[in-house]
Amino acid sequence: MRGLTFNRQFASSNYIFDFICRKAKLIIEVDGLTHQFEKVIDKDVLKNKYVKELGFEILHIDDSEIFNNLSGVAQMLENLLEQKGF
Repeated sequence: MRGLTFNRQFASSNYIFDFICRKAKLIIEVDGLTHQFEKVIDKDVLKNKYVKELGFEILHIDDSEIFNNLSGVAQMLENLLEQKGF
């Protein structure tokens, strides 16, 4: 997308990220139903803090959006990357 490389299943510290684009400093997390549980939400807060400390932006996308509105998700990513100057 926009000539950028997105790597899948990237590990850093104690975390595994679904997708990372180093050049755009963007991490994408695809969240399923488990992300509604309090224990997982607490872990996500720590993960988000870690990502921001690295200087990256983190984008959470609900997996149902990917299954039901993939073109909308792609357009949202295009818009975000354009805002970031890519």
